[in-house]
Amino acid sequence: HIDFYLFHALNKNVWEKTVQKYDLLKRAEKAIKDGRIGGIGFSFHDDNKAFKQIVDGYDDWALAQIQYNYLDTENQAGTKGLRYAASKGIPVIVMEPLLGGRLANPPKRIRDGLALRGKKVAPYELALRWVWDQPEV
Repeated sequence: HIDFYLFHALNKNVWEKTVQKYDLLKRAEKAIKDGRIGGIGFSFHDDNKAFKQIVDGYDDWALAQIQYNYLDTENQAGTKGLRYAASKGIPVIVMEPLLGGRLANPPKRIRDGLALRGKKVAPYELALRWVWDQPEV
C-alpha cells in the first residue's frame, strides 16, 4: 500500500473547485478502508487564510507540506500556518527549506555578514538548522 496519499499543490481554487466539488476526500477515505493507502495529506501553495480553510475542511489530515524557510515566514502558510497545523495535531513536512538553493549559496554580502559574526557554519547548514529548530516541524 501507499503510506500517504498527498493532494498536491492545494490552494483555495483547487480545494473548492476540485477536491470538494468531486468529493475526492471521500474517495481517498475509501482507499484507506480498502487498505490501499495509510493516510491523506496535502501540499500547499496559497495564503494563510486558504491554509486554514483547508486544514479545517477535513478532520483526519495525516500531514501537511508547506514551503517554509527563514525568508518565507510570512509567505503562503508561513509561521502562522505552521503553528495552526500543529495546534490541530497535523504533522508538517517542509518543502523549500533552502529556497531552491538560494539559501545554500546566498549573496556575498550575506556570506560576509556571517563571517563577521564568526560563524564557521555553511549557509545551507544555518538554513536547515533554522527549520529544524522550529518545534512544529
